[in-house]
Amino acid sequence: MTAFTSVPALSVPGGSARKQLFSVMFEGYKRAPGVLAVLLLSAMFLGGLALLVEAQGLLLHLLAVPMVALAMILALYLSHDCAHLLVFRNHKSNIVLGEVLSLINGLAYSSFDEYRRDHIRHHADKVDLIGVDMNKFLQTMPRWLSWTLLSLEKVYIPGCFYAIKFQTIVSGLKGSHRERMRVLFCLACYSALFFVLSTASVVSLALLFVASFIRIHVARFVDAFQHSYEQVEPDTDTPIRYSKTYELHNTYSVPVARKWTWLNYLILNFGYHGTHHALPSCPWYLLPVLEREILKLNGVEPAALLENRPEFSFANLLAAYHRRRVDRLLAEHEGTPYDEQGLFSFEHFTGAYTDKLLG
Repeated sequence: MTAFTSVPALSVPGGSARKQLFSVMFEGYKRAPGVLAVLLLSAMFLGGLALLVEAQGLLLHLLAVPMVALAMILALYLSHDCAHLLVFRNHKSNIVLGEVLSLINGLAYSSFDEYRRDHIRHHADKVDLIGVDMNKFLQTMPRWLSWTLLSLEKVYIPGCFYAIKFQTIVSGLKGSHRERMRVLFCLACYSALFFVLSTASVVSLALLFVASFIRIHVARFVDAFQHSYEQVEPDTDTPIRYSKTYELHNTYSVPVARKWTWLNYLILNFGYHGTHHALPSCPWYLLPVLEREILKLNGVEPAALLENRPEFSFANLLAAYHRRRVDRLLAEHEGTPYDEQGLFSFEHFTGAYTDKLLG
């Protein structure tokens, strides 16, 4: 079984060692991987939609689902690099690409600049920003509706994701002229897509939502155990009070695989999250290289990561994700990942619910 391995974000030494890491990073910087990722996800997304519309037979329809789902996943994690201005050297090009990638995932109702600002604050303040307080949100609904949404979540249908999306749409329609125009443009795009798919067949439209469900759960799973940060609302005045030590002890790397490393490209190396926090200016395709360099500078053998964290096996991670998925949705904090002996444990580590976070 492929082992998932958690490594707290290792410190980046100063002086010549830090210059060495930046040298490795900047020498390896290229625009080609980002452009290739854009072309690949575009081909998969458009090809998958074409299969849903034109294909005859269930087999080809089912082939379209992983194509569309993977395109959405790649778009999600490439947009994260856009937020750090790492895909292109030009600021505006990153923002425009981020907007397009957000549209693919149904996340374009709010501006990409807003997401970028909040995500950079996540790094600077070392907190997770709550876009939606789920307890308050559910309490504003009729009891039958909140019960229905939580019941859907228990069987892995992301009802709360779509409820949050509906709230975002309503809020945008009540906002400024610019916000209304953004929401109406998105609604027009999605309505046209849904109309074309439903005209082909109701099954085609249903399978698009299945692909979306897969993307949502992949993001929830990947993001769940990357931090044990305090959660704060975006309008809360939070001076930068958390130290680098706090960040190091509350940030974790959970790559898809340590042996078959090519599997990490399925989420554009986003599992190397500790490394990303160590040097946020590192593009996705250099994160494994940077992690190896940081480990060497900290006197840690990369090969040891395959053996030292059996609690982060794929089975254990899935079990932890499954066990706390509703608690995670309602929790006001992400829990304590360390036991009384200071050892990592899932027992009290609730984790983050990515749908309500902006960072």
